[in-house]
Amino acid sequence: MKILNTLRNYGNGTKYFHIFKQILACIAADLIMLSAGMAYGFSGTLLPELVLDESIAYDRSYDSWVASALPLSAIFACLIAGPIIDRFGRKRGLMITLIPLFLGWLLQAFAKSIVLLLIGRFLTGLCTGAVRPCALVYLGEIFDPKYRGTALFSMSLSMHLGVLICHWISHYVNWRTCCFVFISPPLISLLILIYLRESPMWYILNGRIDEGIEIFKWFRGDGEAADKELEEFMKKQVGKADITRKELLAFVFSKPFMKPFVTVVILFLSVQFLGLNNLSFYAEDIVRNTFSTDVDTFSMVMALDAIRVISSLAMCSIIDRLPRKLTFLSSSFVACIFILAIAVFLYVDLGLIWLHILSMIGYVSFGSAVVSLSWSFLPEISPSKVRGFTSGLGAAINFLMLFASVNATPRLGQVYGQQAVFILHGTTTLLCTVFLCFLLPETKGKTLQEIEDTYVNNGEGDSTK
Repeated sequence: MKILNTLRNYGNGTKYFHIFKQILACIAADLIMLSAGMAYGFSGTLLPELVLDESIAYDRSYDSWVASALPLSAIFACLIAGPIIDRFGRKRGLMITLIPLFLGWLLQAFAKSIVLLLIGRFLTGLCTGAVRPCALVYLGEIFDPKYRGTALFSMSLSMHLGVLICHWISHYVNWRTCCFVFISPPLISLLILIYLRESPMWYILNGRIDEGIEIFKWFRGDGEAADKELEEFMKKQVGKADITRKELLAFVFSKPFMKPFVTVVILFLSVQFLGLNNLSFYAEDIVRNTFSTDVDTFSMVMALDAIRVISSLAMCSIIDRLPRKLTFLSSSFVACIFILAIAVFLYVDLGLIWLHILSMIGYVSFGSAVVSLSWSFLPEISPSKVRGFTSGLGAAINFLMLFASVNATPRLGQVYGQQAVFILHGTTTLLCTVFLCFLLPETKGKTLQEIEDTYVNNGEGDSTK
């Protein structure tokens, strides 16, 4: 413990050392998200391999369940993630998520039956579901508002990068070996988390004021803007973590909760029925059904994965200079146009394969921005009084929709064709985006308290500027 405290205090006299601590926290969360992205993408290459693997009895009737076991377990993880981080802390919540992740990858590596494989997928899904609300709340509470958007955005970048790495490694390495490789990022994350401190906001909300102030300065330094934010937060939030079940129930049906919650539901409905995440779970099958034999399947999968990473990286680098709401809505509308164009090309074969490919590139590029932006809104618009509960519940709804989408996609494609699936994705997302024009607040450059006041004060301060 003495050595750990020495490391924590090392460099405290350096002017910008507190920024380094924020970056470390971001890296720790991103490494877990990297492994979660690998879990997302694993089924895309695992399913074709299982059919040929003689070490495990398997047939294609299990495909949808192998893929959807992850989002199914993520639903339950999200529901318990909120109470865990509200009760035990944000950082400790992140560390708890690592336990099922390690067990899940190991169980899949040694699985000799489909049941054990499904249990392994289910366990990795627990981490995939819980890590989002835990990490988003943790980073949202410790980061300077000027850089918060980039930090929150980096998690989606890590997720997309994990899918890309998974699809690439899995093409050359046996799926069992891949499971051991995918354990390494969270191991590094665990070491970083041991060094880091708990969220100062969590301490303050639980009445441990002195510890909260000390850790806030450890993460944020002694700047005037940081002191002002801390003072504003303490003035309105001290002791609000002590909330009874009766008070929680009353708050859940109040406007400060209901309006952001409805916004989150429609937000994630638009994201999951955009269908982009299905590319992670059924990458090779979707590409093959969309382009037939006109393109090399593996090359196209890798290209689309790379586009998702590049798109997320671009958004991550510029998001703190763009209005968040306008960027999300614009990206969503453009992605809908491209996905509906793909459906038209599948119905009417124009023989212009290059136009078909360009439409897919446009859909993936703008769709990746939509997915990344959606998650950054979750911790920002969740009420601080029950931020863990709201973030966990919102994430659970997201994974419920993802489960429905992933489980139904192969069946819809088989019955109605891939073009009908694309039309469903495009029209659902388009309708949701219209509603979000009126519900979604602008969060760029605002403190969490200012965003919360937007809902309390009947929308005052909401702007897309």
